[in-house]
Amino acid sequence: MKFLAKKYLYIMLCTFLGLLLSTLIHAVVEILILNTITGNLTQYGDSFLWQNWELIHQIGSLGLWLAGFVGGAVAGFSFWQILYVEERYGKPRF
Repeated sequence: MKFLAKKYLYIMLCTFLGLLLSTLIHAVVEILILNTITGNLTQYGDSFLWQNWELIHQIGSLGLWLAGFVGGAVAGFSFWQILYVEERYGKPRF
């Protein structure tokens, strides 16, 4: 039972890490795009990107969030298999 709880905690923490990384990527991308657009509104003010920013932002946010969630969960399952089941790099200390 202890081993099973450890497995699910490991996978949940990897999923959380994936969500945190996707949030960080979202912030960097959004800052770069908004700085570019607002830095030159005369050129980008009437662009497709600026006119549809809310929709693009929502779709991009959801896509990054889902990618972070799925990627973190896949990484959690994969690394659990490698580290604890196959013991590919020796016996874990924890």
